[in-house]
Amino acid sequence: MAEPAQAAKQTSRNPVREIIVYVTTSVDGYIARPEGDVTWLNRPRPKGNYGMGEFLKGIDTMLWGPKYLDDGRRRNHRVVPR
Repeated sequence: MAEPAQAAKQTSRNPVREIIVYVTTSVDGYIARPEGDVTWLNRPRPKGNYGMGEFLKGIDTMLWGPKYLDDGRRRNHRVVPR
């Protein structure tokens, strides 16, 4: 059996980061309908939006696929880089 990998030592040049995977999908495992529609994501949110504002304040890097990035730019979403 292989030995578990050693965790990287935290230094000023090598800060240890926490990786959080946040994925939105429907029950069938997709985010969009076959024709690409994602309007089901635009739903009423409760006060506080499930704590997403606080959660996003602690995020310094986001990885988005090209379709999601293009959609965010088209809708002028505030967190999308130009």
